[in-house]
Amino acid sequence: MVRKDLEDQLKQFEKLNVEGKYQEAIHQFLMREADPTIDENDPLILKLKLHYAMALQHAGLFLNASEYFQLIMDESSFRMKSTCDEYDCIRQTAMLHLAILLERLKLPERAIKVLDDLGEINTAAVKLAWASPASFLDITYMKSYLQLGKLQPIKEIIRRVLTGDENQQLWGRLFEGIVLIKEGTSQEKKEARVKIQSVLNAIEVKDPHGAPWFSLTAGQYLIAEDRLFAKKLLIRSNHRATMERKLFIVAEASHYLSRILYAQNKKADAEKHIRRAVGGYQRCGVLLRPPLQEEVYREVIDIMGQSRGRRIFTLTAGIIDPHSLHFGRMCVAHAEEQTNKAKKLNHHADKIDPWEIFEEYVRDWAEIKFDGEVKECNRNQATVDIVCKTKKGCIYIQAKLVKNPKSARPSNDPPIKRIRTQYGKLSKYVFVVANSGSTGWKKNDWDASCDEKVWEKMPEYLNRRVFDQAVTEPALQIDTVLEPALFDKYFRYHLE
Repeated sequence: MVRKDLEDQLKQFEKLNVEGKYQEAIHQFLMREADPTIDENDPLILKLKLHYAMALQHAGLFLNASEYFQLIMDESSFRMKSTCDEYDCIRQTAMLHLAILLERLKLPERAIKVLDDLGEINTAAVKLAWASPASFLDITYMKSYLQLGKLQPIKEIIRRVLTGDENQQLWGRLFEGIVLIKEGTSQEKKEARVKIQSVLNAIEVKDPHGAPWFSLTAGQYLIAEDRLFAKKLLIRSNHRATMERKLFIVAEASHYLSRILYAQNKKADAEKHIRRAVGGYQRCGVLLRPPLQEEVYREVIDIMGQSRGRRIFTLTAGIIDPHSLHFGRMCVAHAEEQTNKAKKLNHHADKIDPWEIFEEYVRDWAEIKFDGEVKECNRNQATVDIVCKTKKGCIYIQAKLVKNPKSARPSNDPPIKRIRTQYGKLSKYVFVVANSGSTGWKKNDWDASCDEKVWEKMPEYLNRRVFDQAVTEPALQIDTVLEPALFDKYFRYHLE
């Protein structure tokens, strides 16, 4: 790869970020081929990484983006020889983006420190796609000071930004309105609301992509002073962010809306919004990042209660204990739910049994586990029989959901000859067993001697290599935790 190719790649990255095609930018970076003849810390490579980090930031992956900006900042600081070279411009851009992310991650002191260390920006060299660097420097300062409740530094910055470019002026007027509502007289507060509304109307015309940040900023910092006005602003932000697919803003607006709704004793609406917030923060990779995690966790517990709130928070965060996945309990719950739904449609509908749910699970599990296609699934209360066709041959699966797993055996002779005739080579025989009790799998539910007794039921002409050992419930638990589709379909709702 010659430098001309790198320069073309960089232009393509810039174009994708400006056009809002962040996933495509991420994909292109991950698929790029490294050239051993070019140093990975060459300015062009660092610029590529910088645009990759920006794409992560825009895609809502704040934690990953902040780590990348820190890495780029460290590398460029180490290699720069003067305050005007390419490495310094890269360093300044990375530092500014890092400060923006730290403020959004509720770390205002660290954001201010990064901005102080950054000092004066080389505005001719540092480029941002959506605004001037000086504009975002001032905005990030103001937001950070607002988080800390320090209004005096904000007033000084407002005077400066009101003489800046159009974007700076809009932010200056917005913060002017926020400060007036916090400190002004009744008449000044009334005028401030009108001023904030006019700013929001203007920015939605000028920059629809940036508009949700304006309404979110005003809404989140005016909850204590004017709850009803803040609620309107947050609803507006939530709506605009949803339209623009800005995941982090949706999460944050929902978070603050849940706080207002809970204070208004609208618990059901508050729960809906806090769950939306928790899910959004998790998708952005920041749910377990302090101090946000403690703040959100406490609010989830307040709104949903100790037990349920803890379960929902940990499940959404991806903290899943495989031991908590009880197949017997899950199958009973799904069977009762599906039976009730069927009887609502038809009073004479047959009752659905737990083993039928287990059969459905094993079918889904087999297709994912063996990357094959289920050709047969014979309904048999004693044993679930499944034939799965894969690239390497045919897999025959028998599964049982029983109270005493140790006594489980294939209850009918496997039709191996017919399967081989119909589908080709038998590459594997799998015996699956789970405990149907509500207390889950116990340590003594299976041992090596049980595997031998299963094998004794197999036809003598089978090679032992087709069967190693049974797939027991603990193995199914791990497979379920590692496969979101299985977990979400069979366990998430009932665990919550």
